[in-house]
Amino acid sequence: AAFGAGAGLVHVVAPIGAATTLRTAEPDLQVLEHAFEAPLDHALIALLHSADVVVIGPGLGRAVERRDFVLAVLGESARAVIDADALVALRDALPELSALAARKPLVLTPHLGEFRALFPGCSHSLETDPWGAAESAAAVVPGIVLLKGVPTVIAQHDQPTRTVAAETLTSHAPAAG
Repeated sequence: AAFGAGAGLVHVVAPIGAATTLRTAEPDLQVLEHAFEAPLDHALIALLHSADVVVIGPGLGRAVERRDFVLAVLGESARAVIDADALVALRDALPELSALAARKPLVLTPHLGEFRALFPGCSHSLETDPWGAAESAAAVVPGIVLLKGVPTVIAQHDQPTRTVAAETLTSHAPAAG
């Protein structure tokens, strides 16, 4: 997907033993193997410091040690997109996630189930008012919350909320108060 979006150089951090498979499937990938546990090794820290953006989550797995790994990766990254298993790993780490989002650009991309797990306090009106739910979540974690679904809602604290419905993008004014 990164190549398709126009990235010139793509690195993948993969589980131990997966490098050969990834290099065979996509020879242009740069692959670093890691155990997906904290503390991070020097090679991964150097890679994170050199990256323009980090995408974390897909293929990460849901082992209990992923929480500390995800927080360590986010701590070393300049900016990040947090998706899939990384969102699940952070379900009990909202204070840490909020602190990170206050210091660097973060984009969270939950679907409804991930949203409920990560933001239980913002989920009461999720099905009837996804805009309000996403806006509440963006107030809790001062980053961008892209709530996937129909419609897809993009909320950022103190910014107009966007809606992706079919092929158009529309604005939704934030709720007063």
